[in-house]
Order: sequence, then C-alpha cells, then structure tokens
Amino acid sequence: MRRFIRLQTAAEIWEALKKTFYDGSDETQLFELNRRSFTTRQNDRSLPTYYNELISIFQEIDARLVTEEATVAETVAVNKTLSRFRVHIFLAGLDQEFNQARSEILRKDPALDLETSYAYIRKDYTQRQSMEESKPESDSIVHMAAQNRNQNKGKSNKRNTFTCTYCGEDGHSKVKCYELIGYPEWWDFTKKPRKKIGQAAVVKSPQTEETTTPMAAHTSANTGLGNSSDSWLWY
Repeated sequence: MRRFIRLQTAAEIWEALKKTFYDGSDETQLFELNRRSFTTRQNDRSLPTYYNELISIFQEIDARLVTEEATVAETVAVNKTLSRFRVHIFLAGLDQEFNQARSEILRKDPALDLETSYAYIRKDYTQRQSMEESKPESDSIVHMAAQNRNQNKGKSNKRNTFTCTYCGEDGHSKVKCYELIGYPEWWDFTKKPRKKIGQAAVVKSPQTEETTTPMAAHTSANTGLGNSSDSWLWY
C-alpha cells in the first residue's frame, strides 16, 4: 500500500499493479493453463464438476490470449477453430462410459460447439441412468412371470395324474366324472360324444388283473352269479 498510495490518479495505480503482478503476454502462464486443459480428466467425477473445471481454465486462457486479426472474418475463423479445439479437449477427458456418445458428436455435421456438446453428453447420461433404474423392475416382472408359468405347469401336471375308475378317461377322478354327475350345459356332444359305459369302459382289478365291464359287474351283483356260464342273463 505504501508503494501505490502516493500515486496521483487511479490510472497510475492500475498501471503500476499491472506491471507488478500481471503480464498478459506471459507465455509461461498460457503454457500452464493449456497444460492443465490438456491433462484434466473426468476420473469418475460428476459430469458438471469436470465440465466446470474446464470452463474456468478456458476463461483464464481467454483473459490472457491476445489476437492480432485484422478483420472480423479472421477473428470469427480463429474463434471457431479454437472452439472446435476445446470440444476435442472436453471429449478426450470424458470417462469410457461416454465412448458411444463421443463418437456420435464427432460425426455430427455441422460440428457442435462446446456448450451443445456438453448438453448432448448430459442427455446421454440421463437416458442411460433412467434405463438402468428401470431394468431391475423389468427383471423382477420377468421373474414373477416365470414363477407363475412354473406354478401353473405344476398344477396342470397334478390335474393330469388322475384316471377315472368309472369311464377310464385321464384328467379327472370318479368324483368329477360327467358320466356320473351329469354333463354341463355347455358340453358339445358333436365334438366329444358321451361314452357307452357298458361297452367302452374297462376297469382293472389290481388283485386278479382280470377285466370286467361295468354292466357285467352290475348284473353279477344283482343276480349273485359268479360266472357267465351259470346263466343266460350274461348274454
């Protein structure tokens, strides 16, 4: 303060400060800032943190960068080249999870600027996060569906283990045999007619391995005849 307090005008103070502490043409400062921009990486940090660090470095470079273009067109061309160069720096520092999005940006025509490239990367990240969050729910639904199919298959197998001892059909027991309890109204007799129990159904006895028809068994029970040769009623 003792050095600058005796200066007469504000312009003299600012000029003295500039010469003492800051040199806009200092190549060492530009080199250090450019080196930092080249070596900055995302390294598993959040996307905004990485991007904001690069932006602060680029702003420091712009504050020290002096251009000598003579026309507006030349200045625009230089700024366009510099902007594209910084897009490459930004994309190069991204983590590998953005490889596909990075390739898509490099193929864009016309080329994207830095801000639009960042927005594209951020959108890609948000979409992938949404898909990963919905995947566990989809997997659980598929798992539940598979369990239901297995359960239904097991129930179906259990139903098919019955064999009716009255009509001889598989798939139901004697308790639920339509020949005994009656056919429902919706039954289509043209596709599956009623069985002729006296002629078609055969019941096996596990003790004797002999077969008799229900009609013959009924006649034997009523007449007391044990053999078909004992009476003409068997015929």
